Amino acid sequence: MIRTFFKKKVAETPLGSITVQDRTITDLTPLGSKHSPGMTKAGRLSFAGWMNGRKVKVYSAFSPRQIALSHAIRELPASGLSFPAILAHDDELVVEEWIQGPSLKQIERSRADKAPIAAAAEAVSRFLEMAQSDERYRALADEHAGAFCYIDDYLLRRVDGWKHLDAIGGFLARWQREDERHRAAVGARLSHPDLSLANIVMEEGSGRFVVIDNELVGVGPGWVIDWHNSFLKRRSMADAPVVPEAIRPFIDLTWRLRLLGSALSTGKLHRAIEQLDAETAPSW
Repeated sequence: MIRTFFKKKVAETPLGSITVQDRTITDLTPLGSKHSPGMTKAGRLSFAGWMNGRKVKVYSAFSPRQIALSHAIRELPASGLSFPAILAHDDELVVEEWIQGPSLKQIERSRADKAPIAAAAEAVSRFLEMAQSDERYRALADEHAGAFCYIDDYLLRRVDGWKHLDAIGGFLARWQREDERHRAAVGARLSHPDLSLANIVMEEGSGRFVVIDNELVGVGPGWVIDWHNSFLKRRSMADAPVVPEAIRPFIDLTWRLRLLGSALSTGKLHRAIEQLDAETAPSW
């Protein structure tokens, strides 16, 4: 009993402070998973803390260009989704306002009225459509090329160490061939792969739908599986965006690449390999 209590108290003890742009964030508590507190799945720092008397989130970014992209997203035409205000940043760290309110996941679990989830689904669907086809969104993507690529800078990197296994190496070679054939046609678009129920909060007071996890926002071909990553697919709340038939094999293999990395990172090696050549890409 004493040992359990001690561990709990240690976990709840603030971890000090971080200074960003001459502003100090104190009373840091880790965000992220229970397996790697304070560190996201992409290997980025992520903490809640306090700055000038207000609660904030501070996290590390991939590059200064990704931070510039994050600023620019907040100036885009409204899609029904909002993003937390950026309160401070340097070349590596971003401080965002903390959004108070229930996540869509909490609403799904605790409320009989699911209308907010349906409304959020419309907003997410509209955002993904605008990222594909709205000229202002496409211009923003062109201006911020190289900020962060979900496929090159995340999906491929997390499976690279497994490439010496024949099954995985063969799959990656197959994916590479499709990539070479179709990347130009797929194009680089604004990409947000974290539009899940847990990552969208209905803000108290305003009722805005605010995306609170933006560490993987980028520009590149990763947009082709943004719908697959979102709760729209998992809850069957909207059809997939219309894409040219010719790039569907690339989309299928890229989704398998994403699932492969997720399975490997959670220790499900046999499951990962079994699904590589499955007739239909799984939804897990």
